Amino acid sequence: MDPTHTPASSRRKNTFLNVAVAANAVLLGLLLVGPNGLAPHAIDSVAQAAPPVNEDGDPTGRVNPAEQRKQIISELQSMNQRMATLESTLKKGISVKVTEMPKQDTGEHK
Repeated sequence: MDPTHTPASSRRKNTFLNVAVAANAVLLGLLLVGPNGLAPHAIDSVAQAAPPVNEDGDPTGRVNPAEQRKQIISELQSMNQRMATLESTLKKGISVKVTEMPKQDTGEHK
């Protein structure tokens, strides 16, 4: 068999692979170009972004762990009070009469 001769199926596989590689190259190029034209500056913009200023006005963007803990404790206390109110309401046995139900979305598209 002649080494330069390739069967038709082998040529089709090579053609398919060449087209697939070319399509991938085009898609990667489109990703690089992006919606705003050539975008090498967009890659750098993430690294050059200013750090966020937190609620305390700290421009370094660092979170004060003590202040964060105080906020968490305050929120937990608020949740505990609300739960206690719910528990006491349930223990009293107050009945609730529902006169209307909100319309349910069945998920079917019309």
